[in-house]
Amino acid sequence: MLVDFRILGPVEVWQAETQIPINAAMQRAVLAVLLAKPGTAVSMDTIVDQLWGSNPPDSAAVTVRNYVQRLRKRLPEQVLETAAPGYRLNIRPEAVDAHRFSTLSEQARGLIRENPAKAAELFASALRLWRGSPLADLGDVPVRILQAPKLEELYLYTLEDRYEVALLLGESMQIVPALADLTDKYPYRERLHRQLMQALYRAGRGSEAVECYRKLRRALVDELGVEPGSELRELIKAITDNAAEPATPRATETKPGPAPKPVELPPPIATFVGRQDELAELREHFTRTEHGGPPVCFVHGPGGAGKSTLVGQFAHEHADQYPDGILYVDLGGSSPNAPTLNATEVLATLLRSLGAGDTPTDDPLATVRAYRARLRGRRILIILDNAAHISQLSTALPDEPTCAAIVTSRNALVGPSGSLHLHVDALSDTDAVDLLGQVAGQRRIVGEASTAAKLAELCGNLPLALRIVATRTAMRPHWPLSTWVELLADEHRRLDELRTSDIDLRASFLVSIEQLRGDTEPSSQDAAELFASLGLLGVGSYTAPFAASLIGWPAERTAVALENLVDAQLLYSTAPGTYRMYDLISLLAKEQAGRLPETARVEALYAACRWYAGAARQTNRAVNGTLAPRGHPSQHHSVDELNTLRFADKQQARRWLDTEFSNIIPLFRQATDADVPGIAELLVILLHSAAWYFNTLRRWSERYELAGLAIELGQRTGNRLAEGLGLAAIATVHAQQNDFELANRFSRQALELLDDPRSFEHQSVHLNLAVITVFSASLEQASEHCNRVVDAARRYGFPEIEISALSNLGRIRTLQQHPHEAIAILNEVLRMSRALDYHQGTANALNSLMEVHAQLGDHLEVVRYSAEALETHRKLNSPFDTADCLVTLSAALHRLGDTRQAQSAFEQAREHLAEITTREQVQLKVLLDQFIEVELPDFGRA
Repeated sequence: MLVDFRILGPVEVWQAETQIPINAAMQRAVLAVLLAKPGTAVSMDTIVDQLWGSNPPDSAAVTVRNYVQRLRKRLPEQVLETAAPGYRLNIRPEAVDAHRFSTLSEQARGLIRENPAKAAELFASALRLWRGSPLADLGDVPVRILQAPKLEELYLYTLEDRYEVALLLGESMQIVPALADLTDKYPYRERLHRQLMQALYRAGRGSEAVECYRKLRRALVDELGVEPGSELRELIKAITDNAAEPATPRATETKPGPAPKPVELPPPIATFVGRQDELAELREHFTRTEHGGPPVCFVHGPGGAGKSTLVGQFAHEHADQYPDGILYVDLGGSSPNAPTLNATEVLATLLRSLGAGDTPTDDPLATVRAYRARLRGRRILIILDNAAHISQLSTALPDEPTCAAIVTSRNALVGPSGSLHLHVDALSDTDAVDLLGQVAGQRRIVGEASTAAKLAELCGNLPLALRIVATRTAMRPHWPLSTWVELLADEHRRLDELRTSDIDLRASFLVSIEQLRGDTEPSSQDAAELFASLGLLGVGSYTAPFAASLIGWPAERTAVALENLVDAQLLYSTAPGTYRMYDLISLLAKEQAGRLPETARVEALYAACRWYAGAARQTNRAVNGTLAPRGHPSQHHSVDELNTLRFADKQQARRWLDTEFSNIIPLFRQATDADVPGIAELLVILLHSAAWYFNTLRRWSERYELAGLAIELGQRTGNRLAEGLGLAAIATVHAQQNDFELANRFSRQALELLDDPRSFEHQSVHLNLAVITVFSASLEQASEHCNRVVDAARRYGFPEIEISALSNLGRIRTLQQHPHEAIAILNEVLRMSRALDYHQGTANALNSLMEVHAQLGDHLEVVRYSAEALETHRKLNSPFDTADCLVTLSAALHRLGDTRQAQSAFEQAREHLAEITTREQVQLKVLLDQFIEVELPDFGRA
């Protein structure tokens, strides 16, 4: 039983010829939310958000359920279904008039050139579906605020295409009245004005066409601070030069062509802001005299960065330096639908500009000679805009020293020797807000500085995105800036919002992807494929080995593809071998990734997490050698199987983790949220392997977050090992923060899960409890606990636990005032650690021996041990343990009367603690100050 849903006007539901009444506006609003995704489940959170926005009532979910229940009574059975995580309209997309409108419009566009009459019929069929303002009867609910502007934009775009067809069919006189009404209603819409000008001119009303242009230009300049686009400027020039086609309609042409002219520079942009450093660099390059040939500059950057605008501004400022003309050719490398010009076409265009349009182009050498002859002895600036390939420029770059050339391209093209390569990126925060104010009107910005800054941030400070949203803001003067922030805050809709009838940011970005796909070079096609795969993951940076694990290619092949993405300005490189994606372009990557099957996302997330877990194990191998972390699932995965990265030493391993933890945590969070199978086991490996890093740098927040994920996954999947290790990790954090009550509680909970005494994990938690007992119970109890751990470690073959337990036992003997027993135990620890090349054990033993000799008053012995201890800490690159050692050394030197060296050691301790950043460093500094009050009162606090 067919049901017809209509939203192109008031919300209506029809069955056969009968309208189904839905009288409550909020029920119609719920229906509108569901109709945006026919046949797809819409979550309860989405429905609530689109009904009430950021301030839903407490009973929102209950209210939605009531609305749905009442809708079900109105609609045919099984049309409105419950589907996790919300509700679904069980209908085909064509049951919605907006979908039929879009389909008919697209069919018509495909026939405009081939069969304009049929295209006109299809456009008319689409436009008959339009009944007025979309969702007109819903009031100001968020769903209408979000959806209606996009539907209105689609309607206007279709209407403009319909009039384009009318011009092709010679219906100029018939469409003038309608176009006149539309240009009054939409005073900034350039395409409608261009169509009206053409229709008037062809109808023999040229003076009215000129007045139409003047009226539009006044509106744009006075209200928005921008000039009409190049197409309109060319048209008005042709009309005033009487160069347009005669009034007789000609269905083969849609616009008159401009007359040849020696200077083709587009007019300056009234709202140009910033770029002073780039302009200065251009000035310096073009005024130097030692080039030896014509100065050439290649300006490259991502789509929408304002390369052409920058070059145009520079050319206008320095036009007097090129009295023989400024030539401009758009090579088509940034146009979504236009073909790029080849070298022959570029040269032919330049020759026409130079007044030699009749030069034959069938003899390439003769054409090049003619071009160079026209440049001889002249001062001409040649702007070659939007180059896609260096091959387009092979004959267009001048050889006359008095001439100059500027090439803009998204790709990093290799130019002649001595060329300047200038990268143009996003605007600064200040300039981005300034551009918003210049285009939207400063009155829109005044008093809303923080909102404007947020809006600029959501636009990635990209000039094209800023101009789009500023223009749309100006055209909707009653919308506060906060509305635009809300619209752009949803990354799933952001690219949809960053478009007007003439400019589409998404289409601009897609040009780069399509150029890679269309390239015959396999590595370029690889880059396009890799781009979508990178969009599967919510990480901030990529390396070739990581990306290779994601896509399953050799690292060398992946590295070439990444470099091609950099050349196409889709990625940028922050350091050799490390890549990042521009924020807005990352949204396109996510869209491209969304077209991949769900299995691809799951496999990619698992592969990425597996790679990072393996890399973390390799860092542990670099630190602990033969004592790499034990325990499940090492029996299932060898270190080399997981990851083949190699680290020369602890310093290199630490630097790698410093960089990569910003990826690791969000990646494992994404995989956890997506219920990717096997992630709990990988988290176990990661927590094991990175323990040295967390302990060395006291990275409490990262350890806590990963531990929380392990607990969450363990509880969800029944993985006792993951949950237990998560609890143990949290216990360690609390112990390091001297919160021994919580540390004890979490350790006890961990032991309930890690209950096999033969396991490494069980004994590790017992070791931690032994340490905690030192501070939370009696030293005697702590000593007994350590002895039990030593016995178990020997029985089950865990030498690293035995070493750590003995080391703690030595400290306990020191605290019990049994220094000679402590020294004997710690010397045994030192022997075992050296035999196993276990640097951490060696470092701990040496620090403890320094403390016990300090207790004995043997300060010379403290100084003697400090040399080896500091060297071992240097290898381990551990700022906290190094600081601990230096404080002990400082106290010994102070007591030996060497105040200068004592002060030096103390200051070095502070410097090492400064390496530990954020709140961890602050808390550690408090602990150090507490120690100094007792041991080094003369030094005071820094």
